[in-house]
Amino acid sequence: MSFFLNTTVCGFTLYQILAYFLVYSCLGWCLEVVYAAATTGQIVNRGFLNGPVCPIYGFGMVIVLFVLTPFEHSTLALYIGGVILPSALELVGGWALYKLYHTRWWDYSDKPFNIGGYICLEFSLLWGVGTLVMMKAIHPTIAGLVELVPPFIGFLLMCFLYAVYAADVVVTAVAASDLTRELDALENVADSIHAVSDAMTEILGTTAMEADQKLDENRLQFKLAAAEMQGKQAQVITIGKKAQEHYAKRPVTVAADYPGIAETMRISDTHPIVEDMLKLFREGKVDEVFLCYTEFISPLQQEPKCLKLLPAHFDAADKQPAGAHVLTEYDPSPESVFDAVIPEYLYGVLYGAVVESYCSEQSARRMAMEAASDNAGEMIENLNLSYNRARQAAITQEITEIVAGSGEVGA
Repeated sequence: MSFFLNTTVCGFTLYQILAYFLVYSCLGWCLEVVYAAATTGQIVNRGFLNGPVCPIYGFGMVIVLFVLTPFEHSTLALYIGGVILPSALELVGGWALYKLYHTRWWDYSDKPFNIGGYICLEFSLLWGVGTLVMMKAIHPTIAGLVELVPPFIGFLLMCFLYAVYAADVVVTAVAASDLTRELDALENVADSIHAVSDAMTEILGTTAMEADQKLDENRLQFKLAAAEMQGKQAQVITIGKKAQEHYAKRPVTVAADYPGIAETMRISDTHPIVEDMLKLFREGKVDEVFLCYTEFISPLQQEPKCLKLLPAHFDAADKQPAGAHVLTEYDPSPESVFDAVIPEYLYGVLYGAVVESYCSEQSARRMAMEAASDNAGEMIENLNLSYNRARQAAITQEITEIVAGSGEVGA
């Protein structure tokens, strides 16, 4: 016992150092429990060990006493040292615990100006204030209480407490080591989530490209129309809002607009459109009339198409052979028949083209949404799997904390 009473380190006997370490380890644990209860509303054992101690506070206060006692009369020196020393110990201790046991007993990642989540500016400044309070007010009281205890009784008490302390360290270390294999899953969770994010990027990118490909038929129609109009003084009759918006921004003469009729198209709605086309053609303002639309081939395939309407062109397969006599006479004249038939023909062709275009658009939307839904379902399954893994990892961490706090329950 005389060895502990007579041996000094930095002006303190070993007896005092060991006593201060125990006292401040316990006070640090009390501070952590109170802080957790005040900020989270929960009673949590914040210690690494089973007992009511936080060794890092004991080490921290002993180091502060060693270094800052010579400057105890300088408030500025105490504050600066209180900022630097506890922060350095917190950084090294947090990093070491994470490397050894793959878990964090504190995390400042959500705080500004943090380093690795181990320390942050806010708490470093608070450590400076805490150091001032400890050195100016609390430590003199603690030192006086330690001196009041008879050395023999104090030595026996410390022997008992350090024996319990050592046993607690061994039990906790072994328990944490046994759980380390399970806690390694936490590292795999990060890789899994990163893999899921990559998969999400690929899925969303693929879906977007598929949707763009399916819904790009209108642009192909416009390209075909532009190819037909190239080098010509063309006039355009637009059907639908998209065509109207497209040609409103381009140097093309728009003869007429018919927006918003594709969704509720009826055969009678084609009459004014056909009349406009025939008027332009009869007045010689246009030499040819083309109809550009999307042809519906199947739910998976739609193709843009340009059909020449005027002048009307029919296959010559039904021509009479050479030398044949025409015995049919038309009344009224063929011109009158064509004047009556051609508008009806144009009504039907235009109505069918608009219906096919609208059907193609809706089919493309349906296929794009179906692909997106399938991709979203697959993504949800992957995310559920990652969530379950992360949840299991969180449960494992809670088990570690319960093991660390089981000694407190027994006490």
